[in-house]
Amino acid sequence: MKIGVDVMGSDLGPQELLKACLRYVSEHDVDLAVYGNQEDLDTVSHPRIIKVPTTFVLTMDAGPLAVKRHPDASMVKAISDCTLGFNDGVVSAGSSAALLSCGVMISKMIPGIERPAFLADIPNTVSTSTVLLDMGANSENSAEHLCQFAVLGTAFAQTTKNIERPTVGLLNIGSEDKKGDMVHKDAVAKLRTMENINFFGNIEGRDVLNGIVDVLVADGFSGNIALKTVEGTVVAFNQMIKGVIKTNWLTFIGGYLIKKELSRMKDKLNYQKYGGALLAGLNHVIIKAHGSSNEEAFYNAIRQAHTLAAGGVVEKIKRNLI
Repeated sequence: MKIGVDVMGSDLGPQELLKACLRYVSEHDVDLAVYGNQEDLDTVSHPRIIKVPTTFVLTMDAGPLAVKRHPDASMVKAISDCTLGFNDGVVSAGSSAALLSCGVMISKMIPGIERPAFLADIPNTVSTSTVLLDMGANSENSAEHLCQFAVLGTAFAQTTKNIERPTVGLLNIGSEDKKGDMVHKDAVAKLRTMENINFFGNIEGRDVLNGIVDVLVADGFSGNIALKTVEGTVVAFNQMIKGVIKTNWLTFIGGYLIKKELSRMKDKLNYQKYGGALLAGLNHVIIKAHGSSNEEAFYNAIRQAHTLAAGGVVEKIKRNLI
């Protein structure tokens, strides 16, 4: 098993990501093919880290033309090697737009899927996690795209979480079927008729963390806002708890007494523990790590790519789509 890792293009720089790579191979029996500038790669050494020097980094505005013009870009090379069988999966914290272009052009779409979607498990308050897609691969979606996302999310939940018939919800502005714009109304009507989808109904934004459904489908615009809102809310909530604990000596003692439980809650809601997002709908495992990933977050993104590749998730999704 070998995972391709693009260490270029993140907010914190390649050295932070390389620390995660070194830690991962030290703790797991897996090889990492690491793509990046030679001078950065020279700072790490491990028998299971394969260094692949590249000379270009795709930027935020990189599109299909840039992918064609720069075959030696770190992201392009990592995904190209995956399609050639040299890597079993790829993880990158680089530009989402560039990764989307690379994935569609190089890995190609699974037959029957028109648009890829960023898919990830997000924490909820009642169970382990909720599968959310799309989280920003698309700015606009049709009702048919939302139905395809439901199929992808269902297949993912079945194959990675062992849920035989996962419930599916649609993120909308109200719980009634008639709520939302024409795209969402049409999507609800279509989802109600799909026998292979266990459709629960519309889910409002306030219920995203409540674990009402196993899979939550959203258009890319709304899904990205929902994800960033959840991340920001968790950070703000942690800050508020710290403020309350420091109010006086009684609250300080109370905080000390429940310190262990607060830590468990913080870990459960910490998005960095959940790795990255699978670019679902493609023929290979491609994981998008958060652009601001620190060592811990990128470590978990590598873990996710390793787990999904080892579990053959793409092949299982293809079988479930037939």
